Amino acid sequence: MVAELGPGVSGFNVGDEVIGFSLRRSSQAEYVTVPANQLTPRPAGPWDVAGSLFVAGVTAYAAVQAGRLVPGDTVVIAGAVGGVGSIAVQRAGATVLAIAGPSNDAWLAGHGAVPVNYGDN
Repeated sequence: MVAELGPGVSGFNVGDEVIGFSLRRSSQAEYVTVPANQLTPRPAGPWDVAGSLFVAGVTAYAAVQAGRLVPGDTVVIAGAVGGVGSIAVQRAGATVLAIAGPSNDAWLAGHGAVPVNYGDN
């Protein structure tokens, strides 16, 4: 929750529920100061679900960065509609061959991926 705003900060208000990260070791701190660009409004739903978004996002980000993908590359993403995979599909910056069940084809194609199916649905 935003307790205070620094000078010139916009886009957030005191009392806003947010999720984010700090580059300083402060996970056990009651309060921490972070740049506003390291925060995002908390998604609706229970806190444990909202909090897990960060883990999936950081994992997807790290995987995409490790691949050093550039336009023209092709990458295969297994579990392409799971927490990590769905974010990686959107951040890859390359042609994505997205492994998932056929019921996810429309979502994958809508995000520019090439669906590769397994299973019956």
